[in-house]
Amino acid sequence: MVWVAGQYGTQSGWSTWIAGVRMPGTPVPLTFSYTTRGGATSAAPSVTFTSSGARQSSQLSSTPTTYLADYGTQWNVTNPLAGSTSAERWATNQSASGVASIATSTTFVFYHQFSANFTFVVHGGSGFSPPAVNYSHFGSESSGVANFSGWVDSGSPYTYQNPLRGSSSSERWEAGSGTLGIVTASQSISPAFYHQFALTVSYQVSGGGTPLAPTFSSVEFGSAYDVGMSTVPAQYWLDGGARWNATNPIPGTPNEERWFSKSQASGTVDGAASLSIAYQRQFFVSLSATAGGSTSVGSGWFDAGQVLMVSAEPSAGWALGIWRGTGDGSYSGNSTNISLTVNRGVSEQASFLPGLTLAASDGGTIAASFTGSSQTIAGGRTYYLPPGTTVSLVATPTFFLYQFNGWSGSNNSALSTVQFAMTAPLTFRAEFGFNYIVLGVIAGAILFLAVGAYLVSRRGRKSSSGS
Repeated sequence: MVWVAGQYGTQSGWSTWIAGVRMPGTPVPLTFSYTTRGGATSAAPSVTFTSSGARQSSQLSSTPTTYLADYGTQWNVTNPLAGSTSAERWATNQSASGVASIATSTTFVFYHQFSANFTFVVHGGSGFSPPAVNYSHFGSESSGVANFSGWVDSGSPYTYQNPLRGSSSSERWEAGSGTLGIVTASQSISPAFYHQFALTVSYQVSGGGTPLAPTFSSVEFGSAYDVGMSTVPAQYWLDGGARWNATNPIPGTPNEERWFSKSQASGTVDGAASLSIAYQRQFFVSLSATAGGSTSVGSGWFDAGQVLMVSAEPSAGWALGIWRGTGDGSYSGNSTNISLTVNRGVSEQASFLPGLTLAASDGGTIAASFTGSSQTIAGGRTYYLPPGTTVSLVATPTFFLYQFNGWSGSNNSALSTVQFAMTAPLTFRAEFGFNYIVLGVIAGAILFLAVGAYLVSRRGRKSSSGS
C-alpha cells in the first residue's frame, strides 16, 4: 500500500487530500472465523482464495485467522456447509464470497436449519383468510402466509395466527392444536381450523327438588365434547353442523323421580344461539289392573303437583273389588273414581272380581257355599268373588213332586252337586221340573182308590137289594 498526498484550492483556501494506493501484487489480509447456531455440528467451512498467483484452500476455525490474498482476486467460503441436504442444512446469510481489495475481518455465523412446509386445513364455512405464520430465519423473526415452504432455524418456535381473520365474537375459525411448536426436524405442519359458533347454555328447574346438573354434549375441534351445565349462562364454542343435546331426562333418586324437558333438548349447531333448557320435576305413577278390567289412565310420568282423576273400568261380568295403593299419597279402597295428587311416586292397582250368577227355576233352590259362608238361592242372584274362590253348589227340589233336571249356562252337568274355582264370570241355572214317576204313582194310587171305592160302593148296593 502506497500513501500519497496533495493540495487543491477551494473558495475558502487550500485543502489536503490523502489516498492509499495498493500496488498490483500487494497481498490483501482476509481475517476469517466461523461459529454455528443450533443443532448438531457440521464440517467446518473452507475459504478458497488466490495467494502469489496460486489458488489455495484452508479450513476455517472458531479462532480468527488471517489469509493473504492477491489484490483483485476472488475469494469464497463454503455455504452451505458440507453434510447439508434438501431437508437439513447449515447456512449463513452473510456474503460468503468477494474480491480481495481491502483488508476484511468477518466471523461467519452458520445456522442449523430445517426445511418446513407450512399449510393449513379448514373444516367448514367460508369468509376466512389464510393464517399468517411467524418463524425464525437466520436468527431473525420472519413471517409468511400459510401454504409456503421455507428454511427455519433449528430449535426455534413457530406460531400460526389463531383464530383466522374473518372471525367474530359469535363465529370463528379456530384450531385446537398445532398452531405453535418448536422446529426440531424437517416437517410438514398443517393445523386444522374448525368453523365454530358460540352457544350460550344454561338450565332451569320447575317443581322443586335438586337434580344433578345435566350434561351438555356436542363436538369441539372434531372430537366429542361434554360439559356439566349450570343455571348461570356459560358460553361454548362448538363445531358448525355438529349435533348437540342436553341430558333428558335427568334421573332422580329413587327411580320414580326425574326432571324432564318438554322443550327442545337437542339440535344442530347452525349459528350462534342462546339455549336455556327448562326441566319439570316429575314422578312415575304406576296404574295397573288385574284381569277383568282396566283403568281410565295408564302408567306414566306426571308433573309434580298434578291432580289425576282415575276410574276403574270393569269388563262385562266383572266388578271392582278394591284399589290397592302404595306410596305417599296413594289410595286404597273400593271407590270407582279416585283422585291422586302427584307429590311422590305411587303405585295403584285395581283388582276386579268375576261375577257368579245363580238362578233356580220354579220347583227348587240352590245351596251355595263359598268363602266360609252358605247361601240358599231361590230365583236368581249374582255374587262377585275373588279369583280362585272355591264354590260348591247343590240343587234341591222344594217339593217331592219336583225333580232336578240338570244345570244350564256355564255347566251342563246332570249332577245336582258341582264344585269349581272362580277364574272368570260364570252362570249356573238349576233346572227343575215335575217328577212324572211320582206323579204317575200318585195318579195310579188315586185311580186304584177310586176303583176300590167304586167297587165297594157297588157291592153295598147289591147287598141292599137282596135283603
